[in-house]
Amino acid sequence: MTLSKSLISLLLGAGILHASSLAAYQDKTFYTYKAQQNFIGFAQNLQVKCKGNALPVGEMSLCPSEERLCKLLTKVEHLEAKEASVQANIKVLEQLISLPQPNTFDAAAWINAAKLTAEEEARLATLALKLKKEINIEQNNFRKQAPRRVALQTLKACQSEVEVTIPYGIHFSTFYEANIKEDNEIEVTQYISILNRSGIDIQADDA
Repeated sequence: MTLSKSLISLLLGAGILHASSLAAYQDKTFYTYKAQQNFIGFAQNLQVKCKGNALPVGEMSLCPSEERLCKLLTKVEHLEAKEASVQANIKVLEQLISLPQPNTFDAAAWINAAKLTAEEEARLATLALKLKKEINIEQNNFRKQAPRRVALQTLKACQSEVEVTIPYGIHFSTFYEANIKEDNEIEVTQYISILNRSGIDIQADDA
């Protein structure tokens, strides 16, 4: 009987220069890597160490634009801002419609203006509905990968390897595939699936 084992690649992320490793246990996961910058991710309740010493962690006001999760969050925020602008325009139109009619007015002009206003209100309502659907899709996409929308960073640089203790968000599952060959030889392949919802993009050469 011949046994073989294959490991599915972990989620790749930016900001890694040298070899990194991932060790997962039932209650927590240890991720060790050489950081290119202070950005960590969008995780919660992290413990970060450099050469065994604790590194202070704080929130970032600006998320690095080149980071994959930052790009996802920026897309969500852009859609939310656009939808808020559309809703504001709808309110302005509603206020215009509710204004009292002048004592003297051109009936034809008023009818034409009312028609244009109604058409614009309908267009904005359709656009707002479309944006809400897009926002829900992108928000769910981000939430599946990160527990919150606040980016974290180390407040001090680490010239050595950074060790991050992740309390939750990374889940492993395995399954086996058997291939019966000639001469009663069986090749068994173990597949490891990794679900990463920690808020940290992980690239590990060893797991």
